[in-house]
Amino acid sequence: MKKLENSNLNLEQSVELIKKEVELFDEIYCKPKREGVINLFVLEPVKEILSDRLNYLVHHTKETELISKLFSMGKLMGFDADEIVKQEEGGWADIDLSKRLPTKNNVPFFAWLPNEILNSYGDITDNMWLERSIGPIKNSGGLCSAEFNDTNTNYADDLVTHDYLGKTMSIHGLTFHKTRVIKGTDTRLSIDCGYHPMEGFMYSVSFHMKDKKVVSVTDGKTETDARSALDRLRDEISVSPQHILFYIENSNLSEYHKEELKTITDFLHSYPAAGTEYLFGKQEQAEPLTSKAKRFFTRKSYTPKDHSLITS
Repeated sequence: MKKLENSNLNLEQSVELIKKEVELFDEIYCKPKREGVINLFVLEPVKEILSDRLNYLVHHTKETELISKLFSMGKLMGFDADEIVKQEEGGWADIDLSKRLPTKNNVPFFAWLPNEILNSYGDITDNMWLERSIGPIKNSGGLCSAEFNDTNTNYADDLVTHDYLGKTMSIHGLTFHKTRVIKGTDTRLSIDCGYHPMEGFMYSVSFHMKDKKVVSVTDGKTETDARSALDRLRDEISVSPQHILFYIENSNLSEYHKEELKTITDFLHSYPAAGTEYLFGKQEQAEPLTSKAKRFFTRKSYTPKDHSLITS
C-alpha cells in the first residue's frame, strides 16, 4: 500500500482524494454496518489505506470534520492512525456459499467492492469511483468452475446449499462498469462466468445500457436477447435470474447504482420470485465482530495526538 506521504499530490489534492475515499468506503462498509449487517469482512488493504489517510490528516491538516468521520469509521472497521485489526477469516472478494456469509436480519448480504481503484492516486477518473464488483461467488465443496454436484450438499451446520436446479452453481461474479463500455453506451452490468484461478473470469453475459435503458445484450462476444442469455446462465451455470436480482437488491449498492439498473431489475422481476432458502439455504446469525477486534477496542481508545484537531 502506497502511503499518501510518498505520493506526488499536494495538500489540496490529497485532501480531495481522502474525501472521495472516505465517501466510497463509508458507502461500501460503514453504512451497511450501521444498518445492521453483521460479519461483513473489511479488506485489510482498505483498512491500511484509511489508517494511512487518518494519520496524514492528523499530522498535516486541521480537517476536523474529516478526521472525526475517519475516527468513527475506524471504530466500525477496525483501524486507527497507527494500526489495523487483522482478521482471521475472509479474503479478497471471494464469497463461499458453503461458509458463513454476511447477513442482515438473517438474510444473506452481498457486498459490491470498488473495482480496480485501490492504490491509485490522482489519475482516477470520476467514473471509476462508481465502478463496483462482486465475486467470485462460489458454491465450493471443493468444486472447480467446470464441475457440478448431482446431489444436495450440506457443507456446514449453518448453511445448506440446495440442489435447486439439478446441479450446484458454478463460480461467478458481477461487475458494474462506467468506463470499460462499448461505443454508444454509458454503463455495463456483467454476470461474469468461466472462472479460472490464474486468469480470472473468462467471459461475461453483459447488459449494455445508454441513459439507463438496455440497448444490447451479449453472451461472451455474441449478441443475444436478455431472456436467452439468462436462460443459458440458469441452465448451464446454475445462476438463476433470481440470484442476480437478489445480489442487486440485498447489497450495498447505492441508490444511484440501483436507479441505473432499474430497467434490468424490472425485467428480472418478471421471473417467478424465489425465497432465500431456495436460493442460498439457511443462514444462521453470526457474531458482529471477531474476538480479535473486540480485544483491540477494549485495549485502547484512539484519539489523535493533537487533541485540538478534534476539539477546536
